[in-house]
Amino acid sequence: MIADRYHAPDIVQIADGHRMDRDNLIEHTRPVRKNRPTARDRIAARSTLYVTNRKRDLAMEVYFFGEFTPDGRMRRGHMLTRTLPVTET
Repeated sequence: MIADRYHAPDIVQIADGHRMDRDNLIEHTRPVRKNRPTARDRIAARSTLYVTNRKRDLAMEVYFFGEFTPDGRMRRGHMLTRTLPVTET
């Protein structure tokens, strides 16, 4: 199944405050697939990178915006980063 190619079996996705497990996610996408939407050529993502080195611990928030060619290869990418305060545990 295509969902298994991109999602772990124990996937949990929160969309607008609604929790969806694997089965809910599949049911949620069925009506969208019937309409056969066209793919877009752009992506936006936010992640947090945690790094530990010999001198200190770092946390960085990363914002990525990308654009793809029609055949799916990355054409252009822009990244913004900011260092976050690291709390001691």
